[in-house]
Amino acid sequence: PMIFIACGQLNKNEISCGLRVQNYLKDSGITPFFAEAANDLDSLNSHIFENLSKCVGFIAILHKREGNHNTSVWINQEVAIISYLRYSGKRIPSLVLYEKGAENAGLIKYTMANPPEFNSEDEVLSKIRMNGILLTSEILLFTVYCRIGIF
Repeated sequence: PMIFIACGQLNKNEISCGLRVQNYLKDSGITPFFAEAANDLDSLNSHIFENLSKCVGFIAILHKREGNHNTSVWINQEVAIISYLRYSGKRIPSLVLYEKGAENAGLIKYTMANPPEFNSEDEVLSKIRMNGILLTSEILLFTVYCRIGIF
Protein backbone atom coordinates (compact mmCIF):
# COMPACT_ATOMS: atom_id res chain seq x y z
CA PRO A 1 0.00 0.00 0.00
CA MET A 2 1.14 3.52 -0.85
CA ILE A 3 0.36 6.94 0.62
CA PHE A 4 0.33 9.88 -1.78
CA ILE A 5 2.03 13.01 -0.41
CA ALA A 6 0.71 16.21 -2.00
CA CYS A 7 3.18 18.89 -0.98
CA GLY A 8 4.33 21.99 -2.81
CA GLN A 9 7.55 22.20 -4.79
CA LEU A 10 7.78 25.95 -5.28
CA ASN A 11 10.73 26.48 -2.93
CA LYS A 12 13.24 24.64 -0.75
CA ASN A 13 11.00 24.83 2.35
CA GLU A 14 8.10 23.10 0.60
CA ILE A 15 10.35 20.42 -0.91
CA SER A 16 12.08 19.88 2.43
CA CYS A 17 8.72 19.39 4.15
CA GLY A 18 7.60 16.85 1.54
CA LEU A 19 10.88 14.96 1.81
CA ARG A 20 10.64 14.85 5.62
CA VAL A 21 7.14 13.40 5.40
CA GLN A 22 8.33 10.92 2.79
CA ASN A 23 11.22 9.82 5.02
CA TYR A 24 8.95 9.57 8.07
CA LEU A 25 6.56 7.27 6.20
CA LYS A 26 9.43 5.14 4.86
CA ASP A 27 10.86 4.82 8.38
CA SER A 28 7.38 3.72 9.54
CA GLY A 29 7.31 0.95 6.94
CA ILE A 30 4.82 2.69 4.66
CA THR A 31 5.49 3.24 0.94
CA PRO A 32 5.18 6.96 0.11
CA PHE A 33 4.80 8.71 -3.23
CA PHE A 34 6.11 12.27 -3.37
CA ALA A 35 6.15 13.74 -6.87
CA GLU A 36 9.37 15.67 -6.48
CA ALA A 37 10.62 14.70 -9.95
CA ALA A 38 7.33 14.96 -11.89
CA ASN A 39 7.61 18.14 -13.91
CA ASP A 40 6.39 17.47 -17.44
CA LEU A 41 3.15 16.26 -19.06
CA ASP A 42 4.32 12.64 -19.35
CA SER A 43 5.30 12.59 -15.67
CA LEU A 44 1.97 14.15 -14.78
CA ASN A 45 -0.01 11.50 -16.63
CA SER A 46 2.10 8.49 -15.76
CA HIS A 47 3.03 9.36 -12.19
CA ILE A 48 0.59 11.78 -10.59
CA PHE A 49 -2.71 10.44 -11.93
CA GLU A 50 -1.61 6.81 -11.72
CA ASN A 51 -0.44 7.13 -8.13
CA LEU A 52 -3.52 9.10 -7.08
CA SER A 53 -5.68 6.29 -8.42
CA LYS A 54 -3.56 3.59 -6.71
CA CYS A 55 -2.99 5.20 -3.31
CA VAL A 56 -4.60 3.87 -0.14
CA GLY A 57 -3.88 7.03 1.85
CA PHE A 58 -3.50 10.73 1.05
CA ILE A 59 -1.71 13.56 2.84
CA ALA A 60 -1.97 17.13 1.49
CA ILE A 61 0.24 19.89 2.89
CA LEU A 62 -0.69 23.37 1.69
CA HIS A 63 1.87 26.07 2.36
CA LYS A 64 1.01 29.76 2.37
CA ARG A 65 2.19 31.54 -0.77
CA GLU A 66 2.26 35.12 -1.95
CA GLY A 67 0.50 36.31 -5.10
CA ASN A 68 -2.71 35.38 -6.90
CA HIS A 69 -2.86 31.84 -5.53
CA ASN A 70 -2.39 31.71 -1.77
CA THR A 71 -1.81 27.93 -1.91
CA SER A 72 -0.73 25.44 -4.59
CA VAL A 73 -3.25 25.09 -7.40
CA TRP A 74 -1.86 21.60 -8.12
CA ILE A 75 -2.43 20.37 -4.58
CA ASN A 76 -5.96 21.74 -4.57
CA GLN A 77 -6.57 19.78 -7.79
CA GLU A 78 -5.11 16.62 -6.23
CA VAL A 79 -7.44 17.08 -3.25
CA ALA A 80 -10.35 17.37 -5.70
CA ILE A 81 -9.30 14.15 -7.48
CA ILE A 82 -9.05 12.28 -4.16
CA SER A 83 -12.45 13.66 -3.15
CA TYR A 84 -13.91 12.35 -6.40
CA LEU A 85 -12.32 8.93 -5.87
CA ARG A 86 -13.74 8.84 -2.33
CA TYR A 87 -17.15 9.90 -3.64
CA SER A 88 -16.93 7.07 -6.19
CA GLY A 89 -16.61 4.57 -3.35
CA LYS A 90 -12.85 4.17 -2.95
CA ARG A 91 -11.87 4.26 0.73
CA ILE A 92 -8.90 6.60 0.97
CA PRO A 93 -8.03 7.92 4.45
CA SER A 94 -6.97 11.53 3.98
CA LEU A 95 -5.31 14.28 5.95
CA VAL A 96 -5.26 17.87 4.65
CA LEU A 97 -3.06 20.38 6.49
CA TYR A 98 -2.90 24.15 5.95
CA GLU A 99 -0.07 26.44 6.94
CA LYS A 100 -1.40 29.02 9.39
CA GLY A 101 -2.58 32.08 7.46
CA ALA A 102 -3.14 30.25 4.16
CA GLU A 103 -6.55 30.76 2.61
CA ASN A 104 -8.81 27.80 1.96
CA ALA A 105 -9.19 27.38 -1.79
CA GLY A 106 -10.70 25.03 -4.33
CA LEU A 107 -12.94 22.23 -3.16
CA ILE A 108 -11.58 22.49 0.39
CA LYS A 109 -13.11 25.95 0.72
CA TYR A 110 -16.57 24.46 0.33
CA THR A 111 -16.20 21.04 1.95
CA MET A 112 -13.94 21.40 5.01
CA ALA A 113 -14.62 23.59 7.98
CA ASN A 114 -11.46 24.58 9.82
CA PRO A 115 -8.87 22.20 8.32
CA PRO A 116 -5.94 21.51 10.68
CA GLU A 117 -3.22 24.17 10.56
CA PHE A 118 0.54 24.05 11.07
CA ASN A 119 3.30 26.58 11.72
CA SER A 120 6.39 24.45 11.00
CA GLU A 121 7.64 21.22 9.44
CA ASP A 122 7.90 19.72 12.92
CA GLU A 123 4.24 20.46 13.49
CA VAL A 124 3.35 18.81 10.15
CA LEU A 125 5.12 15.64 11.26
CA SER A 126 3.45 15.82 14.67
CA LYS A 127 -0.02 16.07 13.12
CA ILE A 128 0.76 13.16 10.79
CA ARG A 129 1.94 11.10 13.76
CA MET A 130 -1.26 11.96 15.68
CA ASN A 131 -3.37 10.86 12.72
CA GLY A 132 -1.01 8.00 11.82
CA ILE A 133 -2.77 5.35 13.87
CA LEU A 134 -5.99 6.00 12.00
CA LEU A 135 -4.25 6.17 8.60
CA THR A 136 -2.21 3.05 9.26
CA SER A 137 -5.10 0.99 10.64
CA GLU A 138 -7.38 1.92 7.72
CA ILE A 139 -4.62 1.13 5.22
CA LEU A 140 -3.91 -2.21 6.87
CA LEU A 141 -7.63 -3.01 6.95
CA PHE A 142 -7.93 -2.03 3.28
CA THR A 143 -4.94 -4.26 2.42
CA VAL A 144 -6.51 -7.23 4.22
CA TYR A 145 -9.84 -6.66 2.47
CA CYS A 146 -8.06 -6.53 -0.92
CA ARG A 147 -6.25 -9.79 -0.21
CA ILE A 148 -9.46 -11.63 0.71
CA GLY A 149 -11.34 -10.13 -2.23
CA ILE A 150 -13.76 -7.71 -0.58
CA PHE A 151 -12.47 -4.68 -2.54
